[in-house]
This record gives sequence, C-alpha cells and structure tokens, in this order.
Amino acid sequence: MRARRGNRLSFPNRLGFVNLSLESPTMAAASPDPTPNPGPDPRPDPKAGRPEATVAQARALAHPLRLRIIRLLFDRSLTNRELARALGENPATVLHHVRTLLKTGFIEADPERRGPRGTTEKPYRSTGRSWSLAIETTTR
Repeated sequence: MRARRGNRLSFPNRLGFVNLSLESPTMAAASPDPTPNPGPDPRPDPKAGRPEATVAQARALAHPLRLRIIRLLFDRSLTNRELARALGENPATVLHHVRTLLKTGFIEADPERRGPRGTTEKPYRSTGRSWSLAIETTTR
C-alpha cells in the first residue's frame, strides 16, 4: 500500500516504511521537512570495538571454499588430506587455500603428529579471528 503525503511517497517494506521525496534538492532546502527527526539509532553498532579487516583478510574471506575450511576447522584439527576428503576437492587446491588462510591468521598449525605408515601429518585449526573482524561492504 502506497501513500502520498504532499511531496513525499511512503510505502512499507520488511523493516518499516520507506519515505521518498518527490521534490528537487533545491525545493527540499526551501521547504521544511514535515517528519520529525527520530534521533540516534537505538540499535547498537555491530562493528563497535571490532578491528577493521585488512585487504588481504577480506580477500581471504571472499572465497566460499575458504569459509568452508574455517567452519570445518572450528570444532577440531584436520590435516590437508582430511580437509580435501571432507570437502570433495583436490588436495592441491585445498592446500593453496589453507596456505592463504595461514598467511592471514584465520587458521594455525597444530603440532605435527605421526600418521599412518610413519608419515608426518600437519593438522590445522581455526583461530576464531574471522568472527571478530569488521568488514566494510561497498557497492560499485
């Protein structure tokens, strides 16, 4: 349902009402705004106290496979081979993404352990850093 009030058009959306001005900016400066100023937003700022992500960190979180790796490593430590098997991806591809996440600090290596047939395995685990960063989104 749309309602027209003077030079303003108001219609509901899922968050409340959207008010659009139908006058030019010069006309808007000359006429007083009939709606009162609601004041500051009562909701807390979700980014308050959170460090800004660097460009490298934002790029590391932009790939969906890296997000899946972080989620898998949140509960327990896994090796590259175990990650590749769980994700259904090539181990070389997973290793590329693991190294990117290591460089940016989203995951870290646990102490090496002995694997089957005497091999050395390097397990990784999530640091939880991705939960505490503030990432600014912009549109082009």
